[in-house]
Amino acid sequence: MATLFFSMVLQCNNVIVIGETGIGPQLVTTFFFIATYFVLQRNSVERKTNHSKYFLIILFVFCFYALSNALILNIEGGKFMEIASLYIYLFASFCLYDLRDSISDNFIWIVIKKLYFFLVIAGGLQFLSTTGVIPKWLLSEFLFNDKSEYVYYHVNYFYPRVTSTFMEPSYFSSIFCGLLISMIYNRRKLRYPNLLITVGVVELLLTVSTTGYLTFLCGLFFLMLLDSSKDKLVKYLPIIMFVVFFVFAFWDTVIQDVIVNKM
Repeated sequence: MATLFFSMVLQCNNVIVIGETGIGPQLVTTFFFIATYFVLQRNSVERKTNHSKYFLIILFVFCFYALSNALILNIEGGKFMEIASLYIYLFASFCLYDLRDSISDNFIWIVIKKLYFFLVIAGGLQFLSTTGVIPKWLLSEFLFNDKSEYVYYHVNYFYPRVTSTFMEPSYFSSIFCGLLISMIYNRRKLRYPNLLITVGVVELLLTVSTTGYLTFLCGLFFLMLLDSSKDKLVKYLPIIMFVVFFVFAFWDTVIQDVIVNKM
């Protein structure tokens, strides 16, 4: 199951290429996860029955949607594969939901922590690579073998923004904000909380992503509301001050890249 979660962040890798359509590790691991689920649950008649109902409902919706769109819009094979992928992910979510009692809080925390460390390290290496400090070929085949135009890692100009293992900064920041908020919430479980959180905030700021900034601020706001401790201002004030300092120190660049260039 941990492999399933880790494969989801490898957005710029293709393990199988059919025609011009690349298939990433996310789809492969999801397929094997579903297959493994049915093997492990083969002795559970009740669970099989429940999921047979879910399966039939989702299958009907998928077939109706796919066929109707194929007839009306003359959808090509690549688009059909995208629809099939969504169907597989949706069904995998039912499997995860059914296994909820088997997943401990400690396991989830370990996965979150390891994902955080991995994305921070990958993001740092990617930033060094796209700014010309280290050659791109060091990471290209390992993390970025998808050479499509949608992968910002392969741009042929100076690119001082963090994308980590994702196609573009906004994709990375959306996922990373959730991990960063979790690290802040569980900071007492970390050995070096201030260092780890500061590095994460810096990488988030270097995405120069409107999506990332707004998501992080909203998450931080709700985290403060849920925190009932008396010292919550002391815990969150350094982070808020750091973000404010960054915005004002690089005001022209941030406003230009985050707002003006997107209008």
